[in-house]
Formats: sequence, C-alpha cells, structure tokens
Amino acid sequence: MRKGRLLPVGVRNEMKLEECYLTLGGDLEEVLERLKKEERIRRLIKKMPEDATMQQLREALEGKDYEEAFRYAHNLKGMCANLGLVNLGRAAGVLTECLRGGVPRENPQPMMLEVERYYNVAVEAIKSLEP
Repeated sequence: MRKGRLLPVGVRNEMKLEECYLTLGGDLEEVLERLKKEERIRRLIKKMPEDATMQQLREALEGKDYEEAFRYAHNLKGMCANLGLVNLGRAAGVLTECLRGGVPRENPQPMMLEVERYYNVAVEAIKSLEP
C-alpha cells in the first residue's frame, strides 16, 4: 500500500507492477528482459499466492520431513528467481542451503520465519496489483 493514505476498511489501494516490484525488492527490469511483456509478468506473479509450495513447505517443516522441506524451499527459490522476487528468493535460498542433504545444518525455524515474512509481504503486494 502507498504510505500516508488511509483507506476505508475492505478497500485496497491498487499498485502498478513497478510499485509492486519496488515493495517486494524485486528486479522488474531483469524479468522484463526475459518475459518481454508486463501483462505476462502480471499473469504469472498473480498465480503465486495460489501456489501450494509455501503451504507444503510449512507442513514438511512442521513434520520434520527435511527432504521434502528442502524440495519445497528449492521450488520456492526457483519460482522467485523466475519472477525476479529477490528478497524472498534470497531468504528461500538460505533455507534451502540449511536443509540441503535432508539434515538441517542448524535450526531452520528462524530462516523459515524470514521466508514467511517476505512471503506475506509478497502476497499482500500481489493482491494489491491493479487489474
């Protein structure tokens, strides 16, 4: 949301794609070089909140299934790389490396909290994209 503007409850401020990427710490220029059209990027990025990867990652970590958690963290990292979501991708990458080999190198929970934080920002920004 844009700073300094209060909106009535239930009304969202619509963001342009550039604003969304700024909010996300993303690299829109890099994504535009690959995908060529803002409409294509908008269509793909709007699918992210519906993707099951994040929920599957949560469930795998809760169940201490670290091999599956690695797979989902790696998938999330790749999705972020394709969409130019730098901050979330970096956080997912740190978690991925912690889980590599199926045995965490350290407690993955602080890293997962960081992934969750960036993911929640991403979902809110994406939901605020203008149609």
